[in-house]
Amino acid sequence: MCGLDQEPDEPVSKEDILKGKQLLVIMGIFLICIIALAIFYEIVRPVINNPKYPFYNKQPNYKFTFIPPKSFD
Repeated sequence: MCGLDQEPDEPVSKEDILKGKQLLVIMGIFLICIIALAIFYEIVRPVINNPKYPFYNKQPNYKFTFIPPKSFD
């Protein structure tokens, strides 16, 4: 089962190696899962094409306002 029942120095048999359709199916499932995770992440926390990306809750105010220094008298 997944190579966990083999000794570390025991060679892998030919039946345990993925080939052809088995390898394509595993790769296809892996790619579908990775794409689904990226889509899910973009739905939950959108980053791409989001003009307010780093400021989800409020836009910063870039207007300069002078604050006089405090005196410590």
